[in-house]
This record gives sequence, C-alpha cells and structure tokens, in this order.
Amino acid sequence: MDGGGSLGRRLPCGEGDAVSFAAESAGHRGWRARLAGLSTGGLHALAFVVVPNLPYALLMAEYALRSRAPLILLYWCVGVVAPKCPHGFVACAMAAVVSLDIIWLVSGLFFLHPSLVVEALRYAPLIHPAAYWLYLAVGAGAVAAIVVPAYVVRRHRGRLLRGWSLAAGLMGVLVAADLLATVKPGAEPPVFDSAMRRSAVEQSDALRGGGSLLVVMVENLGVLADPAHSERLLAVLDTEAVRARYRVRDGVSPWAGMTTGATSRELCGRWATWGDYLSLAGSVADCLPARLRARGYETHAVHAYTGRMFDRFDWYPKIGFAHLTFEEQMRARGEKGVCGTVFRSACDTAAADIVRELLTAPVDRPRFVYWLTVDSHMPIDPAEGTGRWDCRAGGPFGNETVCLIARIWAGVFDATARIATDPALPARTSVLLVGDHPPSFVSRAAQRHFVPGVVPWIALEPLNARAE
Repeated sequence: MDGGGSLGRRLPCGEGDAVSFAAESAGHRGWRARLAGLSTGGLHALAFVVVPNLPYALLMAEYALRSRAPLILLYWCVGVVAPKCPHGFVACAMAAVVSLDIIWLVSGLFFLHPSLVVEALRYAPLIHPAAYWLYLAVGAGAVAAIVVPAYVVRRHRGRLLRGWSLAAGLMGVLVAADLLATVKPGAEPPVFDSAMRRSAVEQSDALRGGGSLLVVMVENLGVLADPAHSERLLAVLDTEAVRARYRVRDGVSPWAGMTTGATSRELCGRWATWGDYLSLAGSVADCLPARLRARGYETHAVHAYTGRMFDRFDWYPKIGFAHLTFEEQMRARGEKGVCGTVFRSACDTAAADIVRELLTAPVDRPRFVYWLTVDSHMPIDPAEGTGRWDCRAGGPFGNETVCLIARIWAGVFDATARIATDPALPARTSVLLVGDHPPSFVSRAAQRHFVPGVVPWIALEPLNARAE
C-alpha cells in the first residue's frame, strides 16, 4: 500500500482534527461572527449592567429596597458613551452614579431624605462601618463598579464600539424586575401627631403641679404586629411594682424621618431635623425643654453616643437643654464600657445609672430628663442585651433579629422600671417611653413582625399627683 497516499499522510498539528473542523464549519455558517458579537455585548453588559447592579440584586433578595430604576438606566447610559471617552472620564462618571446610588440606598434604609444623607456625610468618621460585613461588601461593590468599567474601556475599547445591544436588553430586564420587586419611594410625612400629644403628659396633673419628667426615646422601637409579642415585651415594664405607683397607659403614634426627627416630634411638636435647629441664630425654639426650663426645671439630656453626632452639642441647648451628658462626659466620669457595632459607644446601662442619679438626687426644683438610647441600633451584636430570651432559632419572637433587638429593648424597659420604682424618686415623677422609628435596615422577614407607619409609647402617670 502506498505510504504516501492521502490516508497515510501526516497533517500539521490542528489541521483535520474535530475541533478545527467544527470551528471552520461554524465560520462558514457565520457562527464565529455571531459568537464574537455575543462576546462583545457580554463585555459591555458585564461592565455597565452586571457589575454596578449586582450588589443591589443580592440585597433585594433579603431587604426591601426602594426602586432604583433611573440609576440602572444611568449606568447603561454611561456605557453607551464610554467607548468614545477616555477611561478616566468613564471612571469619574461611574463614580458619580455610584455615589447617587449609595445615597439613595442609605436614604431608603435609614428613613432619610437624600439631601439629609448628603448633609450627614460629615458625620461618617464618627461611625465604624468596618464592624459590619455587609457595609464592607457594599463598599467593595462600589469600588468594582468604578474600576471594572474604566479597565474595560482602557483595554477593550475596540470591542465595546462594536456592540451594546445585549447590555440594553439586560438593562431593560433589570429595570422591569426592579419596578416589580422593590418598594416605591415614600409619600409626604403623615399628618403630625406624637406620643407626647396623645398621652397628654405635658398637661397632666403631675407635671402641672411641678412634678419631674423622664422621657425615654428608644432606638429602633417599633410596634410588634403579633399582640402576644407586644404583651411579652410590655410585661417587662408593666409589673406589679410599677402599677402600685403608676397608672400605665400605652398606644401608638405616627412617625416620619430618623432619630433627630423623633426628638423634634416629641419635644418640639413638629416634623423637623437637626438642621432646622442648628440654623437658629441666638434664639431658643418653643420646645418642651425650653418651656419647662422657663418654669424653673433643671433640663438634662443623656445619650451614650458622642454629642458630635448630628451636632447635638450645638442644637440641644437651642431647644432648652441646660445640662448635656454624652459619651464624652461619661468617659470623663470614668465609664469604660463599650457597646454597639457600627455605632460603638458607651452602654445604655451606664446611661440608665446616670438618669437614675439625676432623678433621685435631692434637689430643690423639679427635673426634666431626656434619655436617648443607642444600643438597639442595627446591626445588633448577639452578645449584647439581657439573657431574658434564648434567640436561637428565633426564640419566642420567631425571628432571630427581632428577638435580639427585643432583648435590648427589654433591658431599657427593665432599667426604666427600676428608675420609676426607686424609693428615692419624687412621687410626682411622670415617665414616657416612645420609639423613634421602626427598626431600620432589617430583612423582609423581620419587617413583617412590625406594624408599618407607627411607633409605640408607654406612659406611667403617678397615682399620687398631689403636691409634696
């Protein structure tokens, strides 16, 4: 047999093998060009649709986010013009959209208007975002959304010029999914009302007769949807010892905004934020602390976090507080304890001791004490709070997050009950506990445990309101 025949001839490497034959056949049918186009479109979609939006798609699976369809469109628009722009310009443009995206995310999760998020950025050095892995993940996603598109433009500009239809289609799918799965932006604040107004504490016989007053603003305290869960928490405060001295009333009231807005709601009788009071020049607002101070009360504000946060050192005196005790003053007193995660500070238990001292110390005039708690700010450290309930597998509340935060609320309620029943406390002292807003930045599963739009309040009215 002729060894030089076609069957015996050795072909060059790769020539005649199955892979090469299939590739050449596909090329003849135009598949190679189609695959190249798909690869080009995929690169465009990866850089300007997938990478910028992936962190939010993952968050949506767990949290109720507000609709961000315009931002998805903005990322895609940057991708349309990116192939004709310097990669540095692309990085700057993506950084601008990423900044808007984060501002929108924070405003929705923490009940802030976007303009207030921008204003609050100067307080960022006072918190510890590295203490929570989710904040680090969002930060890493933001960096990737800037770096990846700029790199792709620099290294693959030619490929980006040849196709972006796949990115457009994927963008459209994401916008549609966003509109279906997210929460629509909130409407205007509800008609004003407050726990102070509904409980009528300021008009009570005890306060009109010169009795002292304690207002406890409880961080993240929402209305539990299950009545059994509410009763379990209220039972911590509504004890026989408390009822022997007080008439216990409770209810709900609307809320709007964040914690500084809750301070304005309860003490100043209007929807406002810290900026509205910082802008007051040389005047004192018509707020409860100022009114009581004019009647001869000592007015105290106690908060275990730094007074630099939201400039409370500056605007608390403008609503009538003469004496301020923040973390700085607590550390000066020798307090060493540390609580919290992202909002790391002195502990609420130490603040409760100061509140108790203020209200039980012998004085010749009544006192008003406003105690703003901090330990129940999300995220919760599982090691903190009382050991009252075992929160594994959700505990008695059926959700681990709800149980962990309820343990901290229970600690505040218990401390308040001890203050209210202290034999050294003046008999005509009134107490009002109220939530600032429902828990922020909690999962959809945890949110279902709370009634939307309202916060709870509990008023302890002294049974003996006669003059001492």
